[in-house]
Amino acid sequence: MVAFDSAFSGEPEVSADSARQLTASQLHLCRVFSKMAARAPKTATFVSFFDARGEVLESLQPQLRHLVDVSPQEPNMRRFWQQGEITAAITRMEDQGLVVTLQPHQMLALANATHEVTHNLGRSLRRELLRSSSNLRDGSPRHVGGPVRVRRGSRLEATLADLVNLPAPRSPVAQFSNPLQRAALRQTLDMTPTAPRPPSPFPAARSLGTSRYGQ
Repeated sequence: MVAFDSAFSGEPEVSADSARQLTASQLHLCRVFSKMAARAPKTATFVSFFDARGEVLESLQPQLRHLVDVSPQEPNMRRFWQQGEITAAITRMEDQGLVVTLQPHQMLALANATHEVTHNLGRSLRRELLRSSSNLRDGSPRHVGGPVRVRRGSRLEATLADLVNLPAPRSPVAQFSNPLQRAALRQTLDMTPTAPRPPSPFPAARSLGTSRYGQ
């Protein structure tokens, strides 16, 4: 929700602590998931997905160091517990030397969940920073007059825009490696009639072909 929404209550969309915790947690998980994806040829295509997301989160993390709330917010313990549980479980698996190899469809589900969390983090934090009555300020010591607003076009805003615009994962070709899946795909292709002319992505161009004025 943004300020001109009728249901907007003016409350902060995300606090400084929430932003820092989610960024640190997702950065750690992206690094772990990248290593996990690299263990099998069928899931290796996801390595670049997690690496790219981790690179943006790594750039974002130090920029949140001095972020402060104008009005202190009560910590969302449910969020802390959930993120802490996920990160602690992954760390415990690493400490125990457990090697986890996921199937392509499982890795795709993991990538989609990661995309959803990081996309919502970037979108919510960027909206909160840019709205006129934002509860977040940059409290860096270099600002002699005290905490200041984060402006559009700043490095932090640009990094969040990069995070928001990262693409969602694509379904890998390895998803159709199963013989039954390949057969089903082949049957679908065989039953699909061939178009009389190459398809056009432009509706206007397609309509010209059927118009009484077209040749």
